Amino acid sequence: MVLNIVIVGVGGQGLLSMAQLIGWASVESGTNVLVAETHGLSQRGGSVIVHVRLGDATSPLIPVGRGNIMLALELLEAARYVNFMRNDGVAVVNKKLIKPNIPGVRVESEENVINTLKGTVKNTFFIDATTKALEEGNPVGANMVILGFLGNMLERAGVLQEGLLGKYAGRIGRGSLAEINRKLYEWGYSLASQRVSNELINSIKSWLLKEGA
Repeated sequence: MVLNIVIVGVGGQGLLSMAQLIGWASVESGTNVLVAETHGLSQRGGSVIVHVRLGDATSPLIPVGRGNIMLALELLEAARYVNFMRNDGVAVVNKKLIKPNIPGVRVESEENVINTLKGTVKNTFFIDATTKALEEGNPVGANMVILGFLGNMLERAGVLQEGLLGKYAGRIGRGSLAEINRKLYEWGYSLASQRVSNELINSIKSWLLKEGA
């Protein structure tokens, strides 16, 4: 039983925090977890990829083409690492494009990147997570929205106990910030309940049974 989750984005978006929260909730749910950051400049705004493997994996690194779920905090990074994904996988992507601050670098349009992702991963969900986070007063809270979307899927698939991931997400920050993060998580959770079909949840269950380590 293995479920492979690829988390991608740029440094400063809270990718490692997401992996840590997933790990805590998984352990408390009785599921083994391996986490590895294999590339990136997490403190400098550079490209970051984090591997999270739930279940009976023997290696912390997800093989190319074996990712079941991608959580992407930025469009270009989603496209950069989409080769890690199965074609029938799930990609949950923050609809935000950050152009590299390098003169002369050509960047694909948002439309082209979105079309590429749709054509590569069958079940791709685009979410205005950064917009929602700004509305609630936390400019870097998009990760909580994406995490909430994941939490809904994993609970419905029986991977995590109900409420655990949300409990940990609500502990990030102090005072009003913790409350904002809780709201952002719940918004993402609610969005998944509306947009993710039971058929797709059944697919996630089947991946857990079929994937090798």
